[in-house]
Amino acid sequence: MDWDKDWNGRPIYYDRQGKPMTLQQWAEKFEDAHYRHVARDVIGPDEPLDPAPLITVMTFWLGLNHDWRSDEPLIFETLVTAVGCCQLRGQRVGIDADARRRLAQVEIPCCAP
Repeated sequence: MDWDKDWNGRPIYYDRQGKPMTLQQWAEKFEDAHYRHVARDVIGPDEPLDPAPLITVMTFWLGLNHDWRSDEPLIFETLVTAVGCCQLRGQRVGIDADARRRLAQVEIPCCAP
């Protein structure tokens, strides 16, 4: 069995540029927190006592293709969390440039008082 490809012969593991890699190469890169971490933004109130939520938007390289139906691998994940809210939103995107572009477009969860 080829551990680097799926049942259709497509690569499973990808680097941040979207180039296929082996399981061993992926494992080595995945151990590197600086390689996995793409971006993190924290959005919050200007005043410490402001009741507005503290929102964190994070994008990570996963390196595993999460889209088995198309030819473009989805290897990044963006998560949005809001402190004080029960909502967590996420989306997966293809290459690093898409991940950075979509980080600026991600929807912020609405928090009801």
